[in-house]
Amino acid sequence: MFDREAPLDGVKIIDLTRLLPGPLCTQYLADMGAEVIKVEHPEGGDYARVAIEAAPDESAETSAFFQTVNRSKQSVTLDLGDSGQRAHLIDMIRDADGLVESFRPGVAARLGIGYPELSAINPGLVYVSITGYGQSSPLSSKAGHDLNYIAYAGVLDLLRDQAGEPVLPGIQIADVFGGSLHGVVAMLTGLLSKQLTGRGRYLDVSITDCCKPLNIGPLTMSQGPASLLDGGFACYQIYQTSDDRHLTLGAGEAKFWHNFCAALGRHDLKPLQFVADRQPWLKAELAALFKRHTLDHWCTRLEETDCCFAPVLSVAEAMQDTLPQESPEGLSTGLKIGLPVKIKGHAPDFDAPSPALGEHNSRYFGLSDNQHQNDQGLPNRAVHSGDAT
Repeated sequence: MFDREAPLDGVKIIDLTRLLPGPLCTQYLADMGAEVIKVEHPEGGDYARVAIEAAPDESAETSAFFQTVNRSKQSVTLDLGDSGQRAHLIDMIRDADGLVESFRPGVAARLGIGYPELSAINPGLVYVSITGYGQSSPLSSKAGHDLNYIAYAGVLDLLRDQAGEPVLPGIQIADVFGGSLHGVVAMLTGLLSKQLTGRGRYLDVSITDCCKPLNIGPLTMSQGPASLLDGGFACYQIYQTSDDRHLTLGAGEAKFWHNFCAALGRHDLKPLQFVADRQPWLKAELAALFKRHTLDHWCTRLEETDCCFAPVLSVAEAMQDTLPQESPEGLSTGLKIGLPVKIKGHAPDFDAPSPALGEHNSRYFGLSDNQHQNDQGLPNRAVHSGDAT
């Protein structure tokens, strides 16, 4: 069942998360070879199973979003508000290596499945909590989403349009960078510590705090009237082409800028790279130059030049290796997004399906799916309303 070349072969992870940050974290762990058991509420399961913005060809039961971040996992259903069903979770914890949860702070403790309770049962358990604001922040009890987290982290203040207004990023920066990736770091740190000491650990992942390293550049680079990262200099800029496409120039170092100027035959621009009062003229000069030709023209002209240049690709263009061949324009089905790190000797199964709700109840509980569902009792949705994300 498992790939013996996989780095996490034999590692068992219990996943109590839903939506994006936790599920993508545990999918990366599954891609590394871990056995990931996704625990879902029997009434509907992970909210992401039903698409918020469904594509025309997408049924309510088969959200492409859910399928994309839950490959290769096992799904079991438990109402964690019921003490009898929590006992099933406890049984799974006894031989688990790790657990990832995303309840609001205090919810897991009220259910009796916090780290103190579970580590008493399994001292080697690595317990990772992914929440919007962390366990001890003054904001810890507040609900939030990606936009709120980057706002508190100072990141949104750096994303502004030409009029100086903050802009919606259009992507989930905090959920993926702050939550999913740091969740993976936390779990792998805990697993390594367990290997060295034989003891588990508790790791608290605040999505907001984990986004703050994105501010390293603005905090450490020039605080003057012109800054490299906010478009103050022509050498680090986005330019429009004649076909209304865009290209990026990242020639921040002198050698790259000189190479760029040489490729354009504009040696006169070389000494102006960081002359602050000449930047408005220099940006206008380059904008007019790039506007004369298409993006393809500039890609052909600059592709052999060592100058940190790249076209601005559409999502479909950027993802052409992962989009389904039969639907090059669509983003609704067949995505193969997973661990981007190449591991020698191991290849994740990007074609593996996501599990049906409760598909693996019989494997872990020794009951048929029908028997298990009959034993569920009335669902207690309230215990899940405290999820942070």
